[in-house]
Amino acid sequence: MNHLQSPSTNLTVAASHGSLVWCQLIYCSGGGGGGGNGSLLLRFENTMAGNSLVLPIVLWGRKAPTHCISAVLLTDDGATIVTGCHDGQICLWDLSVELEINPRALLFGHTASITCLSKACASSDKQYIVSASESGKEAEACSICNLGFFSPLGLEDTVVALSVTGILKVWIVTSETSGMQVFDAGDYSLLCSGPSENGQTWTGGDFVSADKVIIWTENGQSYIYKLPASCLPASDSFRSDVGKAVENLIPPVQHRLLDRKDKELLICPPVTRFFYGSRDYFHKLLIQGDSSGRLNIWNISDTSDRQDGETGLEMTTSVSLQEAFDKLNPCPAGIIDQLSVMPNSNEPLKVTASVYIPAHGRLVCGREDGSIIIVPATQTAIVQLLQGEHMLRRGWPPHRTLRGHRNKVTCLLYPHQVSARYDQRYLISGGVDFSVIIWDIFSGEMKHIFCVHGGEITQLLVPPENCSARVQHCICSVASDHSVGLLSLREKKCIMLASRHLFPIQVIKWRPSDDYLVVGCSDGSVYVWQMDTGALDRCVMGITAVEILNACDEAVPAAVDSLSHPAVNLKQAMTRRSLAALKNMAHHKLQTLATNLLASEASDKASSTCGLT
Repeated sequence: MNHLQSPSTNLTVAASHGSLVWCQLIYCSGGGGGGGNGSLLLRFENTMAGNSLVLPIVLWGRKAPTHCISAVLLTDDGATIVTGCHDGQICLWDLSVELEINPRALLFGHTASITCLSKACASSDKQYIVSASESGKEAEACSICNLGFFSPLGLEDTVVALSVTGILKVWIVTSETSGMQVFDAGDYSLLCSGPSENGQTWTGGDFVSADKVIIWTENGQSYIYKLPASCLPASDSFRSDVGKAVENLIPPVQHRLLDRKDKELLICPPVTRFFYGSRDYFHKLLIQGDSSGRLNIWNISDTSDRQDGETGLEMTTSVSLQEAFDKLNPCPAGIIDQLSVMPNSNEPLKVTASVYIPAHGRLVCGREDGSIIIVPATQTAIVQLLQGEHMLRRGWPPHRTLRGHRNKVTCLLYPHQVSARYDQRYLISGGVDFSVIIWDIFSGEMKHIFCVHGGEITQLLVPPENCSARVQHCICSVASDHSVGLLSLREKKCIMLASRHLFPIQVIKWRPSDDYLVVGCSDGSVYVWQMDTGALDRCVMGITAVEILNACDEAVPAAVDSLSHPAVNLKQAMTRRSLAALKNMAHHKLQTLATNLLASEASDKASSTCGLT
């Protein structure tokens, strides 16, 4: 992976050669997947001597992308902090010797929330990391540690240990355990115990030194406890309090780690981890990441012994992606910021949806006011990346504005880019105003508007190639009212609207051979719809629902003839009210009848010829 730095804009691009696959979108001052902030990816390809060169360019605009942190890792050299987020991206942060933080790169690859980060190489010379996501399909290993503490979804907290002999041991920590406890690793005798502060839930902890532990709570509060001498193997009184009353074993709180005064409202609990230094790096750092994309660091290497539990340890460093963006000069450029300047406002209109059309060299951007801008992609990128007079609006390449939506544009689709069966003039857009609009991308004319949904449009999809002829000229629209529609671009009407789903739609799959559209919902239910008739074939839950979704991903073998058992297929077609199956059955019967008639006529002619001779 090569990284090419552009000094004028602090923009980094990643190049991949040959068969290597790139998975990085890089911006020196941060990056992420926050939709609606004007961010955009342009993908340029060039073939040179048989090698494919891919240059992704990201222009985020003034608003930093979202980065709701779900996992934190510090590399062994102490120079890089790695954070995973619930959007599936991984951010790399440079950490200086003075403990200053600067976001450097954003890694794209996962499609689900990052659940675990770990180093992947014992050698300090190679800083490889392993990441695992919530989907369970994107990483085979999530940690190489011998001891882990985790909380499985829906289960109690669990301690897992792997011995050198290959024995796996699991301990369940019940929810009734509300206090901090320290056990002897030899026989698990209780050495000391302390209640949690204000009834908060402990979520993790570690040893700062032989006689100090640091423990943190679900809301991000952290406490450093000094262990009594009876807990220290080097002390003469080691294990002297084993078996005595619990109140005599409570360790004193030495430090409370103070939070920021301007604490933001967090949408999920912060992630806290403690890291030791190694070799030339001797810091002991407590690192915390929260849902606003902020990293907080406490250096607890030189904390003195204090008996006043109310004394707080001040934070050493705190920075967020947005603060890093605000420090840039000049400000980060959005892809069409100069075209989106509003009167009496310093903030441009947000780009809420975009699609790049390489075949025509066009970039289409939907905005929060409902308008759609079509600009030449390459010239627009050049104008934004290079500083000068051409940055002014009058120096912009020619562009077209489409107006039809009454509110924010939520999704854009150019069907011809997915399949050549669609008219290359058609651009499809969906909006918050419940509408789906067909546009002529060359003339800018609105060809048709669909108003069949009762909620904002969330997805626009293209059916597979092997659907029926009628469905092949449709696009699939999904809305926030839990409805799914098949909208015919040729007939300019909705041929099917599925609206009986009780929960938000998570996935759309297809079974063209059976004329099925399969809808998976957030509660685990699966609805199977007949596309030609719009009839609900079935609604299932549990393992049956999982099997149906998995079956949609399986390729049907070419050797299997769907009409090999006419009687069975006719019965299924009548039961399911499938017009496509009935048509196929009739066509098959007519073909068989015609073949038999031709064979009979040929046989009669052959017999007559033989009789005449």
